[in-house]
Amino acid sequence: MNTARKKRKIEKRRQEILTTAKQLFLNSSYLDVTMDEIAEAADMSKATIYSYFENKLEIYSAITLADAEALVVSLQTSVSERSSTRENLGALARAYITFFFNHPEYFEKLSWFYFPGREKHLSRAQIQAVGEKFEAARDVIAKCLNQGIKRGELRAMDVKTAAVTIYSQWLGLVYLAIAGGNTKRKVFLDIEKAIEFAGDMQIAGLMKRA
Repeated sequence: MNTARKKRKIEKRRQEILTTAKQLFLNSSYLDVTMDEIAEAADMSKATIYSYFENKLEIYSAITLADAEALVVSLQTSVSERSSTRENLGALARAYITFFFNHPEYFEKLSWFYFPGREKHLSRAQIQAVGEKFEAARDVIAKCLNQGIKRGELRAMDVKTAAVTIYSQWLGLVYLAIAGGNTKRKVFLDIEKAIEFAGDMQIAGLMKRA
């Protein structure tokens, strides 16, 4: 029990550091934020911060990886083997778009592959780690398509290429909605219509020909 409580306490403090640091990154330039500021905002000593993270980049990397993992989980939990391919693709699209509506900072302030503000690339290891998360997200789509092929709902295809294409279409829809500076409430119905229209086109192109 003591070991379990200790692990929970460590993880809780780690998450507090990440939450605090993310807010600082959003409110200021990444380059301007210091470990001293993170420690002060988190109400911890700088030594405590360093006991969890080696440097600021490691903190930022942990933030982006955690968010990317959350995206993957949201996609994985949105599909069902009992649902049709059309239903699953619609559920995936809504999960994807809902995630980025809840995390618009990745279109406005933060970046998966650059320092905020795009001063320069992140480390090769960080880019690879985030890339693997996005690959896992696309794999969920590919699995959905494979299931549709096996059921006879879809024609045979290169599911990896199809998954990347579908993923990219969702990305474009979210970018248009968020980059346009609209509020969630104003654009959500339009995005719902766009999802439905995109889904109809996807299914029409993927279905078996009579």
